[in-house]
Amino acid sequence: KESVIYNPTTTYHSNFFRQIYWLMWRSISPRDIKRLAYLLAQSLTIAIVYGFIDFNVERLLLTQTTVQNVAGLLFRILTIVTRVCSLMVIATYPIDHNLLARESKQLRLYSISAYYISKSITDSPMFIIMIILFAIIVTVLTGLRHFFIQCGVFIVATLCSTALGCLVSSSMRSKESRLIIWMPISQILTSVSG
Repeated sequence: KESVIYNPTTTYHSNFFRQIYWLMWRSISPRDIKRLAYLLAQSLTIAIVYGFIDFNVERLLLTQTTVQNVAGLLFRILTIVTRVCSLMVIATYPIDHNLLARESKQLRLYSISAYYISKSITDSPMFIIMIILFAIIVTVLTGLRHFFIQCGVFIVATLCSTALGCLVSSSMRSKESRLIIWMPISQILTSVSG
């Protein structure tokens, strides 16, 4: 059986960079804008809830309890932003799996690597903007300091979790098997990260 992932003799209708360009153009669609609005609303709601739970936590006197509360808040923030973004990738990438197989294998319009590179390029700014807005809301409500360092850590963690989500979603065909594989991986990463 011919491999869908890699075939060195396959020729495509256009070069690699043109494939990426057109795939990026196609990925900016109303469906993706609806997905962005849903993700943004969900993450901003979670940010407001976390902000009110730990309202003014770092503006209090510096005690052992305050330090533990700030560490717990940062751990919860990292956990939620990485899970939301990785589950978003796991849920949406494979929707195009049949289309991807048909267009790359049968029609030879683009390569698999061009698809995943273009999808990563178009999704990364969305996740970065979401994380920055999330961090702004939580910082204003809780009084956390070192905003830019926190944003940098949150962005790097989110990009790593979305890359892992992309790996899991591309390796499994059904949504159920992706979630079955993802949940233990997520639990292990959560338990060793704090």
